Amino acid sequence: DADVMLGILAIEATRANGVVVGEDLGVVPTETLEVLAKNKVLGCTVEWFEQRDGAFREPKKWREMTLASVNTHDLPPAAGYLNYEHVNIRERLNLLSGSVEEFRAGAVKEHNAMLKMLVSGGFLDKKALENESEHEQEIVEALYRALKAAPSKLLAASIVDATGEHRAQNQPGTNDEYPNWRIPLADANCNPVLLDNLFDLPRVKSLAQIMNK
Repeated sequence: DADVMLGILAIEATRANGVVVGEDLGVVPTETLEVLAKNKVLGCTVEWFEQRDGAFREPKKWREMTLASVNTHDLPPAAGYLNYEHVNIRERLNLLSGSVEEFRAGAVKEHNAMLKMLVSGGFLDKKALENESEHEQEIVEALYRALKAAPSKLLAASIVDATGEHRAQNQPGTNDEYPNWRIPLADANCNPVLLDNLFDLPRVKSLAQIMNK
């Protein structure tokens, strides 16, 4: 019984002084979304998924009762996504049902639409587009400035985005083909990052400053 399970969940969350987040991404029945919202269970908002008709929605129009993030564990880090790591992995592992060219063309359109939203929203200086690789950190941080503009109750920042990592931690649809959950934390140059040094990194400090404003 869904109502009983939600009741138990609410009781345990209250006891733990915790917040419940429901993973409502992908194909979720409308009835489920309505029940979760009625019971004050937060949903999930992912910046890369907030698009409609080829354009990205302004962060201020995102849902309020959600945990909002730039990406998920099933996507490459922001820097990797901006450099088409999601395309390269699928091509390398032969995971595409259609042509690589078609998938890459779609990724390029998505990429450009995101940059357009960031610039038009005032989160990114247009000059950064003249040399994206040189301004990679600036663009990643613009994604987080946009995130900060959302009305969402909770915001999440990814450690791999803070360090500048490109490699995906997990690739759906794979088993032994990809080292899922075995990628050591590294910076943009694939240098290992130790936990003891994590919060001393300038890039981590910079993203933390944005999130804490």
